[in-house]
Amino acid sequence: MGDVRSSGGCVVPITHGWLSYVSLTVALLASLTGAGWAEDTHDLPCGVEAVVGMARIMGQEIDEGTIEELAGHYPPPNSMSLLDVTRELNARLGVKSQVWRASWSELLGLDQPHVVHLLGTSGCSDCPGGGHVVAVERLSGQWATIVQHDGPKLISAEQLRHEYGGDAVLLTELPFAGPVGPRLVFDSYVSDLGNILAGQPRPCRLTLRNQGTAPLRISRVEAKGSVECLGATAALAPGEVGEIELSICPRHRLDRPSDTRTFFVHVRSNDPIRPRTSVALRCTVVEAVIVKSPVVYFPRVTATQSGERTIALECRPPVKLLNATPSHPAVTVEIEETGETLSGTHYQLRLTVRGETLQPGIVEIPIALQLEGVESEGAELIARVRVWPD
Repeated sequence: MGDVRSSGGCVVPITHGWLSYVSLTVALLASLTGAGWAEDTHDLPCGVEAVVGMARIMGQEIDEGTIEELAGHYPPPNSMSLLDVTRELNARLGVKSQVWRASWSELLGLDQPHVVHLLGTSGCSDCPGGGHVVAVERLSGQWATIVQHDGPKLISAEQLRHEYGGDAVLLTELPFAGPVGPRLVFDSYVSDLGNILAGQPRPCRLTLRNQGTAPLRISRVEAKGSVECLGATAALAPGEVGEIELSICPRHRLDRPSDTRTFFVHVRSNDPIRPRTSVALRCTVVEAVIVKSPVVYFPRVTATQSGERTIALECRPPVKLLNATPSHPAVTVEIEETGETLSGTHYQLRLTVRGETLQPGIVEIPIALQLEGVESEGAELIARVRVWPD
């Protein structure tokens, strides 16, 4: 399931340039997890790391001796410029690269893998002229997937710009013969699911593809918290399409009537470049239970003096309130349904706290709400009680 786009690229610094049609290709700063790779590349200048990563993307290996030679030939502060990166790639991979210049806003509109030199005052001290050389595997909407020696990372586009500079970018087009081995690619790495009612399961399906030249095996789908994996295609032949079926059931947050949440799903496979691929699922969670505040305060309760509070609560359709269960016998709850409107069903809850079984001090007692029509996880009130000695 999912499909991986692969191509090669490098960037050279230019002082003048003009934007033309760009067939952008990728140079992933590979997740070098083979024996010795991660350790050898961890402290490499980003230019050297780009050369090593590009070689692996194109199905070639650069031996450790050559890596040490490159790192020794371009020591800080005279590390590899992007011109040096281009020269080394052309010489070692037998290709001819081409460089284009683009603005940040133009980069945001590209949904294609590429290597960029983000030009700015911040960034990597190894890069002559400042900024940073970074492989952007995918930049779709406001999310970016960058690939470094320690693997892919999903960040926001603004964070990418802030961390690496990004006042302007240099893009490199590099001919690429095609992926070698299995290659996992998703149709979309950021999915917007719209509005979801808290506690109400929503099915979601991810489409993926093997865009490589060898069979792809999915070993594990990691979905936690509010996301559950219902099933996934286990193996894909080259060019074959598969699916991952998910269920998303956001837990209740009574203090947030509506908020935007992002859930991540991680897929592990035998893709040699990206053994762990991440997908972001965004949605606006609409709370099913509306209450002015989920915390109910009792400022003075003693062994002989109880406290009472009445709160109004509304459940959006199709949700109904069945019960409210305190976690401590000192609290009792009486529920009265007061009416039904187009916006939902209205209730009054009368809470009573008796202090004879409570120790002096501030005590918080959860009250779990049992709902009909949605899952009840996270739907709770808190009785915050200040117990005074007699």
